[in-house]
Amino acid sequence: VVTRNKTKRIDIIGNPTNYASNIQKLYRGIADGEFQNDEEALALLFGENAQFSNFKRLKRRLSQRLVNSLFFIDLNQPHFNEFQRAYYSCYKDFAALKILVGRSARTASVALGEKILKKALHYEFTDLAVNVLRELRLYFGSIVGDGKKFNEYNSLLHHYQELLAAEMEAEEFYIQLVIHYIKSKSTQEGMGKTAEEFAGKLERFNGLQPTQRFILYAYSVFALRYEVQNDYRNTLQICQQAIHLLEEKGKLVSKTNLFVFFLKAASCHVQLGAFQEAEEAFTRCLELTEEEVHNWYVVKETYLGSLY
Repeated sequence: VVTRNKTKRIDIIGNPTNYASNIQKLYRGIADGEFQNDEEALALLFGENAQFSNFKRLKRRLSQRLVNSLFFIDLNQPHFNEFQRAYYSCYKDFAALKILVGRSARTASVALGEKILKKALHYEFTDLAVNVLRELRLYFGSIVGDGKKFNEYNSLLHHYQELLAAEMEAEEFYIQLVIHYIKSKSTQEGMGKTAEEFAGKLERFNGLQPTQRFILYAYSVFALRYEVQNDYRNTLQICQQAIHLLEEKGKLVSKTNLFVFFLKAASCHVQLGAFQEAEEAFTRCLELTEEEVHNWYVVKETYLGSLY
């Protein structure tokens, strides 16, 4: 596939051959805060009498080069944990798989698909598992006629479709509840009743082995059912249940998912006057995020707010 389709020169940010180019200057100017707006960048890169159309073309080229660069990010950097490395690696490989399928390179695509599937199941990337299983089922069922492999992947596909349906429903209910808080922090009338209804519907998935994504959204819905009533004791209990389920995943757990429930638990402890427990939960939150990123500031803000 690669030989037939000649590879173009790879245009990415940081390519040593184009450090002096206007694209690189625009990138550095934005990254370093040198340009505050389009007009400043236009004047510095092209001069006072430059055509704005030239600058628009330059921005489009930079945008495309930034997208290209995403595929070459070094995943071995220390700030990436195991879960993050697996996530970026799997989804990058899946993009390659779809290209191979599109170019009829089925043998190569199946080998890659089976490699992705193993990781996707291990790390609970349910949507990815479903998409890969569709490709594998199609190949073994309709191209090579391997009934044993077809049945194996078909059975897995049905199982993970059910898990994905659970995740998607939990996610939908969560969004329908929090959408009202995006522009206003006040509780909407009837929110408690809606949250109660959604929580009841999600309970039908109790028999499934919950994935991290399901736990994140379903238990956020369960917690909101009590949060809107200022029922901090029951909200805390839901958070503790979610934390327990997530921690059972061991080192495969997403720190971000744990962070959500520890932060909510910290606020509940404050409201219940359990300040030692609140302090411990805030400390745990800081351990789950990096310094000076968005979640770090959220913890600091919530912590300071709890002092008053």
